[in-house]
Amino acid sequence: MCNDGPRNMTTNIRSLRAVFSALTPRVAGQILISGAAGLVAWELFARLIAPLWLGFALDPTGLIQMATGVSGSPAEILHLLTGLVLFPAGYVVVAAPLLRRVAGLAW
Repeated sequence: MCNDGPRNMTTNIRSLRAVFSALTPRVAGQILISGAAGLVAWELFARLIAPLWLGFALDPTGLIQMATGVSGSPAEILHLLTGLVLFPAGYVVVAAPLLRRVAGLAW
């Protein structure tokens, strides 16, 4: 069992505060714009390029239905929410800080 202790907990809370304090309206807008660009690129790949390589189009809502049992409009909304917000926000909150810490790279 791991006991981080109060010192590490305080450091973790400060790190979370730093991440969320950096979430300004400008950064939120960048998250949505980059999410929209990524979603458009993915949809073009899934619907146009993948059929040429695989012989069938990729269907993210079908994957959502298979994994969660959610289908129809809720699956499409979940797909859009994931592409527009969750993946790019995950990059900002998880991947970018790791890149800065490990490799010294700025995002």
